[in-house]
Amino acid sequence: MSPETPLATLLTAGADAARAVALGADGPVGAAELRAAVAGAAAWLATLPGGPAALYHGDSYQFAVWLLACWHAGRAVLVPADNVAETRAALGAEQALLLGELAAERPAPPPRADLPLGPIARDRVLLRVYTSGSTGRPALIDKTLAQLESEVMAIEAALGAAVPPGAAVAGTVSHQHFYGLMFRVLWPLASGRPLVGRGVRFPEELARLPAAPPPVLVTSPVFLGVLDGGGVPGAARLGLLLSAGSPLAEGVARAVRAAVGAPLYEIYGSAETGAVALRREPGAEWQPLPGVGIRVAADGTLEIEAAQLGARGWQPSADRARTTPHGFELAGRADRLAKIADKRVSLDRLEAALELTPLVAAARVVVLPGAHAELGAVLVPSAAGRAELERRGAFATGRALRRALAGEFEAVVLPRRFRFVAELPRDPLGKTRVADLAALFAPARARPIVARREAAPGRLTLLLEIDRSLACFRGHFPGEPIVPGVAQLEWAVAFAREAFGIAGAFGGVDALKFQRVIAPGMAVTLTLEWREPVLAFRFESAAPHSSGRIRFDGAPR
Repeated sequence: MSPETPLATLLTAGADAARAVALGADGPVGAAELRAAVAGAAAWLATLPGGPAALYHGDSYQFAVWLLACWHAGRAVLVPADNVAETRAALGAEQALLLGELAAERPAPPPRADLPLGPIARDRVLLRVYTSGSTGRPALIDKTLAQLESEVMAIEAALGAAVPPGAAVAGTVSHQHFYGLMFRVLWPLASGRPLVGRGVRFPEELARLPAAPPPVLVTSPVFLGVLDGGGVPGAARLGLLLSAGSPLAEGVARAVRAAVGAPLYEIYGSAETGAVALRREPGAEWQPLPGVGIRVAADGTLEIEAAQLGARGWQPSADRARTTPHGFELAGRADRLAKIADKRVSLDRLEAALELTPLVAAARVVVLPGAHAELGAVLVPSAAGRAELERRGAFATGRALRRALAGEFEAVVLPRRFRFVAELPRDPLGKTRVADLAALFAPARARPIVARREAAPGRLTLLLEIDRSLACFRGHFPGEPIVPGVAQLEWAVAFAREAFGIAGAFGGVDALKFQRVIAPGMAVTLTLEWREPVLAFRFESAAPHSSGRIRFDGAPR
């Protein structure tokens, strides 16, 4: 990346007007075309009252146009993670100008595209991004252009030699997250490499990427987990893979390298710190990016010093670490201490203790809101745990786990509520967010939690945790709650539609039998068999509960 063309002056230079800066929906986009689009959008923005803007767009090129236009119009840009109705309402309450796909309607920019595009002020806050929410409620982080340029220059210094100048940069992760924004949008723009507007959703879409020079794929462990078997068209043409968001399993990394044959780097960082370090092998030490200083404080917390942090001196991170001869190793989160009934407890230590029991394969512990703080444990059961759930139910299994931890922890800090799930909830970057864990304990859920899932063509078997908080127990019946028959039918239909893509309307039920009630605390197996247009279902535990055949009208054939 040339120091004469940082982000501040990206659109002011007249050279390389024909250079491709993006691969849009209609083909390559030249630098001159980008400048004209930004100038037109900036001119339109200049006709509106001032203030911040909120930007969401599914296409990275269109996102870049509006981002740069806002910067040239002197507006800070808030980047939300999604564009759902709740998010739009919150942004509207903040009186932010809604742009891109957030806006219900947008007048066409004026035809003029001659607004002067001078240098952007580097010391102004021009970007506001959200933290991931993996350790609590997402928070807004402000970034100046100087901070963004510092990070882009560090990325280029670390990776630029491995990426040819004309290599396209594509991604499976959203640029609405800071990792995707830096690596899919700002880094290619500033380093002279074309960004790919459309995101890659499925491995088969890799085949539409240009073959030469070999492209870069900005991705996550979630996507790499399905790219480890080989035989994916286009995978072998990749020149570099970057992964971030959550740790990459060693087996997945090894399989992906064998299938793709390209270098694979993990990136460490956060929205607060930006990209800090990288490594080539899971479990290897992290090596700081050029210009990034690291040290470990007396309390074991990793501290970082870098221009991209926007402040002088050492800044504490939320991670514990150990220094190594050439970098550092992470040793867990530093901020995962909870205070329960005036007692402090490490959530990391609780999770590790749960995973050491023979009943648990993976565990996450979360502080649940309420008048009195208590802990909830979301658990992926082991094979022994699944057998225990089927035999004794969720309540008794939870009590057995509390007894197993009693010798190591005081009773008052042990989890009081348990959820057994087939897999931990994860966002597109592979992170498990506190909000998604807490949602599993929310009152009046419509459907039970799935503790185990086994799928085959036309067949699905689910182990369901029948928790007392389910909405179907309200008023049915006071003192002796049971799952109504209509709720069992609704569950069967809902799970089947998701699994088999059934679009037809409910057409009736045949051979319906209710043999035994389903009560709170049970673990019940639901088996679904789809033979279009009929869905056979049965609920059972130690004995049958119910069964029947549901007909769907107009189901696609």
